[in-house]
Amino acid sequence: PWKCDCRANSFLSFLRQKEPLEYIAALDRCIIFSSGTCPEECICCLDNSTVPSMIIDCGFKGLKAIPPLPTQISGESTLHFEGNYLESLPSNSLPGYAKLAHLYLANNRLTEIDQLPENIITLDIRNNSISVLNKQMRDFFDKRIAATTQLKLLLSGNPWTCTCEEKDFLFFVRSSKYIENLNDIYCGRTGKLLKLIDESDLCPSGLVHYVTLTISFMIIISTINLIVYFKQPLLIWFYEHNVCMSLAAQREFEKQKKFDAFLSFTHKDEELIEEFVERLENGAYKFRLCFYLRDWLVGVPIPECISQSVKDSKRVIILMTNHFLKSTWGRLEFRLALHATSQDRCKRLIVVLYPEVENFDDLDSELRSYMVLNTYLKRDDPNFWNKLVYSMPHINVEEEPAPEAIELSVINPF
Repeated sequence: PWKCDCRANSFLSFLRQKEPLEYIAALDRCIIFSSGTCPEECICCLDNSTVPSMIIDCGFKGLKAIPPLPTQISGESTLHFEGNYLESLPSNSLPGYAKLAHLYLANNRLTEIDQLPENIITLDIRNNSISVLNKQMRDFFDKRIAATTQLKLLLSGNPWTCTCEEKDFLFFVRSSKYIENLNDIYCGRTGKLLKLIDESDLCPSGLVHYVTLTISFMIIISTINLIVYFKQPLLIWFYEHNVCMSLAAQREFEKQKKFDAFLSFTHKDEELIEEFVERLENGAYKFRLCFYLRDWLVGVPIPECISQSVKDSKRVIILMTNHFLKSTWGRLEFRLALHATSQDRCKRLIVVLYPEVENFDDLDSELRSYMVLNTYLKRDDPNFWNKLVYSMPHINVEEEPAPEAIELSVINPF
């Protein structure tokens, strides 16, 4: 007669397929079940190698759930359920499940462990999708280790969560001597070996957090201050090199004016005009300048010429020298330009201050207040010409066509 010895497990599997009645008779002769029968998909046998124990082998059967199990008369029960599609554990009310001592669940689809047999000795959950071992289960294992010294856990191959919230799991793994293959347990996201991670890696101290936050805040403030401080030099450089023109260039609102700039100076400073003509009119941007030596009509009153020149120019450049400060006509041009440009949408008045000017005492209170409260260009500034060109009309910026041009294009499309 055939025996149900686990050493002949392969033969028992063959016998079940070919002679099922003989297989059932072999189990009956072993008298190992106190209740229940061996599941149809599994092979049951008796292992007498150490202590008498029943082994239920349901491994690699394509099962999605643990079936009702038989209960052994005495000894320990073992369930092999590796290589199936198990997604969750059954409750302890499932027949035979609560009496299991050894549970092998490797290579399944488990995402959590919630209910285990109360007398579990071996638990193999390798190569599943479990990320957290909750406090309830950790407490359960601590009680089991107090009851038996044979407890064995196999946890490798799972994407364990290594965060500050789960630091207790880290302590549990590192302090538990009954966890095997500790060198194969890794954090899911980082891939770091779990036993090598310190608490400081998971939970940086509050001091580090606040220092990092403070440094980040200081870097942001410093960056903003640098941008504000170097805004004009950056915009000038962009404009000079034709880079980021949409950011650097300024739109002109008075495109139809005849001149780009009116040069205001006294007859004693005529020698200064040559460099402005050379740099502005003959330079890269080909600005159109207006100055009295060339553009004023003979016989027209000087105040009228000044007023018309300011009106026809997009900018007014005042060459502020000592001669200019002492000139009656110079102060008149300054005042007319100041009044004409006070309501402009862009800053039209450009004052070029020469080094010999030490104070503005020769100006009246209105003009003196303007010089005190407004910025101006210093002629001895190494970057003077770049700043002056940037202050001039930005002729490279695409502007919206005037309404008259739009209307004309509609009337005469060709």
